[in-house]
Amino acid sequence: MAKAPSPFPLGLVTYETSCIDFDFDTAEIHGMRELEILLDAVGRLARATSREVLLSHDGASEAVFMTVSAGGAAAWSGPE
Repeated sequence: MAKAPSPFPLGLVTYETSCIDFDFDTAEIHGMRELEILLDAVGRLARATSREVLLSHDGASEAVFMTVSAGGAAAWSGPE
């Protein structure tokens, strides 16, 4: 059985062995449903790999706005 395609393209880039840098295209997030799917996928990735995942968007890997722990808990990393 073929897998259903992802509702949005994923950009997974690893620069370090201690964490995963995860970048996504904001144009693919049309509402809360897509955002929830993205965050669920990133949480699963963190738990499956036992690595922290750093989220950035639109190719701005230096502008991490959320960190997901290896346990899957998300924390805002942006400005207060």
